[in-house]
Amino acid sequence: MLFAADAQARDRFHILTEQLTKRLGRGKGGAKRVRNFEAVGNYKQATGDIVGGTAFIVSVPAADGTALVLTNHHVALYQKKTVRGDQVLFQPGGATDKPVVAEVVKKVYANKALDYALLRVRLPESLRGLEPVQLDRRRTAKVEGLYNPSFPRIWAQEQAAKPNERFVSGSPKRALYLEAKRGQTMPKMLQVGRSEGVEYQNLEMLKLPNQVGSSGSPVFSQRTHRAVGMLTAGSGTNAGMMRPMRLILQHLADKQSQLTQADRQMLAPLLR
Repeated sequence: MLFAADAQARDRFHILTEQLTKRLGRGKGGAKRVRNFEAVGNYKQATGDIVGGTAFIVSVPAADGTALVLTNHHVALYQKKTVRGDQVLFQPGGATDKPVVAEVVKKVYANKALDYALLRVRLPESLRGLEPVQLDRRRTAKVEGLYNPSFPRIWAQEQAAKPNERFVSGSPKRALYLEAKRGQTMPKMLQVGRSEGVEYQNLEMLKLPNQVGSSGSPVFSQRTHRAVGMLTAGSGTNAGMMRPMRLILQHLADKQSQLTQADRQMLAPLLR
């Protein structure tokens, strides 16, 4: 089965086409899975830097159409201090060549040590009906099935100069390569794996495929469909590390006094 946690599985990438999204919406928990996929976007820096990454909506829109998103510090603030001009590109309904753009308005709070950034984005009308990702404060079980929608990305400049077969073995990686070659939007992908139940320096070890660009993506429990963490590091193989969501939420709770009143009001439902 697509969502069976399998420690022996390798490179379990699935391109989230419109057809696959419809299939995953069937059965128990299907609607929750699809809502989770829809709330995940591709982070694009204004500098055009190829580092890139993934971000996800965590709050309902305010009256002005702005909402909160989470991503990694190293995704939003890699070698820079501002998020001005950055964008989050969403692909509701499955993979598409025409992503819907949400402009990043401001940095609400970011912490390099925990590698997270909470940002405010302005959602266009077509995205304001999306449901935010529900966050889970609990510790994950010793072994727990997980899934992770994200936007893996290839080093396009390196590929153009000298294609590296390591990136094009297998159909999903081949598809990524072809997308990069055509200059089109990276397709949204689904990775399936499990928690290893091991914590290391405030990180949790995962058996979960990952690639450059998966950073900042939510890691969902297959049982509750809530985000138990955020992918923050990996080796481009089947091993990864996530920052538990409980640590991020606790840190934000401790830093509330440093936020504006408007930001505190948007953040409050996440901390209940």
